[in-house]
Amino acid sequence: RAGKWGIVHAQDWLTVRAVAADTTLIPATDSVIAVSAAGGSRTITLVAPVDCERRDFWIKRTDNVVANTVTLTGGGNIEGVASITLSTVGGFGGNYGESAHIVWTGTEWLVI
Repeated sequence: RAGKWGIVHAQDWLTVRAVAADTTLIPATDSVIAVSAAGGSRTITLVAPVDCERRDFWIKRTDNVVANTVTLTGGGNIEGVASITLSTVGGFGGNYGESAHIVWTGTEWLVI
């Protein structure tokens, strides 16, 4: 929704869903997924783009357990490969992991 000066207020259209299990994105309701792999490796499955209402998602790893992985897969290639993994490196102060803003280009997912 456009606010003052045409600025979109993120809180008006971004929803955050915290998960600690394998998860499939829900285009009708998801925009930000906060995923913890503290209890084991996790797989986040992207939706098939032709079925997708949303064309972009943010996925944020919220743990720092090096032994476990968070893998994004499904719904077409992600920059030419079938899956990508978010590491535990990249968070502020080393406390949290990487994040990925993924956008559907019409032929594959692009990581911004």
